[in-house]
Amino acid sequence: MADLPSVLSAVAKNEGVLHALYSDLAAPGVRQVGKALETVFKTGNILLLPLRMLNEYAANVERQNFEEIAGRFAKINDDDIVDVRPEIGTPVLEKLSITEDPDLRRLFIELLASAADRNKVEAAHPSFVRVIESLSPDEAHILQAWKNETLVPCLTIARLGKDNSTVTLRELVVRAPAGVSAEKLLPVYIANMTGLGLLRQREDAWLADPATYVDLIEMAKSEFPGIKDGSLALSFSSGEGSVTEGDILYQKGCIQILSYGRVFQHACLG
Repeated sequence: MADLPSVLSAVAKNEGVLHALYSDLAAPGVRQVGKALETVFKTGNILLLPLRMLNEYAANVERQNFEEIAGRFAKINDDDIVDVRPEIGTPVLEKLSITEDPDLRRLFIELLASAADRNKVEAAHPSFVRVIESLSPDEAHILQAWKNETLVPCLTIARLGKDNSTVTLRELVVRAPAGVSAEKLLPVYIANMTGLGLLRQREDAWLADPATYVDLIEMAKSEFPGIKDGSLALSFSSGEGSVTEGDILYQKGCIQILSYGRVFQHACLG
């Protein structure tokens, strides 16, 4: 294994970094990595990298990271490669070193690729590094599943009280995308992504097509038999379908993907 002085000397130059990380400098994407990360390598802001290369396990992790980066960078036209800003490149490489979940790793690598691509660099905001490290794997999966959505249907469940007052029983009923491992945590996931500025749960707007809510209403009925349409509570109508104090109601709403969230999806989800 190389000693510290020789490793430090090797990473003093861009090509030395590449030699330490790649066995084949002619492999697809490696040249793009060297070009895009030249400033990041030269600034010395990756000081921990040479130290990690002294440890066999850590060195293998770093080589795997950079193999994945090269694989993604190989898809960028050479003429479109731009120098990655250290404000993005440095923290992304640091986070990759300690991130094991493959979904979150893909987000970091895609953000790095966006920062290296002339056609996407404007979408690569430095704050997205913080967003990714604040996401769970399930949340990353949800954002991927909702990539092409603007509004996602949801319900809230409440008990009707006096004078049209309500007591919330369920803040959120929403369809879980396939592959979410902990569906019971969906309200927590939505709350977290709302706090990050990616989403917003709205009770003042809903999708026009009633069919989009059919399965959500059935989900609500499985827990609250006899649940009624909360829109009736606005008028206290009499006769069949009327609502009275104590009834449990559903109210249609939606989850909106905010503009910040859409840019994040564009930059970090490919």
